[in-house]
Amino acid sequence: MLLSKVENEHILLQRIAMDDEQAFRELFISYHHEIGSFINSLLHDRETTLEVVQDIFVKVWLNRAQLLEINNFTAYLFIITRNHVLNKIRQLLREKEKHDSYLQSAITLENTALEEQQDIEKRYQLIERAVNNLPPQQQKVFTLRQQGLKNPEIARILNISTVSVAKYQQLALRFINDYVKAYSVITPLLYIYLS
Repeated sequence: MLLSKVENEHILLQRIAMDDEQAFRELFISYHHEIGSFINSLLHDRETTLEVVQDIFVKVWLNRAQLLEINNFTAYLFIITRNHVLNKIRQLLREKEKHDSYLQSAITLENTALEEQQDIEKRYQLIERAVNNLPPQQQKVFTLRQQGLKNPEIARILNISTVSVAKYQQLALRFINDYVKAYSVITPLLYIYLS
């Protein structure tokens, strides 16, 4: 990898060490394509390759005072390149693991939400069955109460006392609660028994 159109490598590095930006541009132009091709052959991602090439040359610029101590700049540059590529691969693997972990968490959360939704639907079905099994007067009181009516309104509609409305409501709620509890215990036991 000869620097065919620029000054010899040692003089170029001396100029860069003395903060010569034009010399740095020449160095970049001489090496960036070859370094980029090498990196892209490993990473297979143009955007990441450009990022790593930029990082490498930023490091060369930031450490320009040490360039005078380097005997073989090409070897030095490829060692930096190798190290940056390995670091980038490690970083990409960590990001992929984190992404996979987030994805798994999202799937688990979605499954949990779905299971909870199914549980809620089952509870509503149980409550509906319990309401259908209520004695007629309790069923009427419960249904009217669910529609948002107050005890005096329900008493007037059904032509019963507000005390009776409260009692029927209390009995209905107790029956529904017991029905749901009984079914919730029986279902898992039945599942275990049938397994």
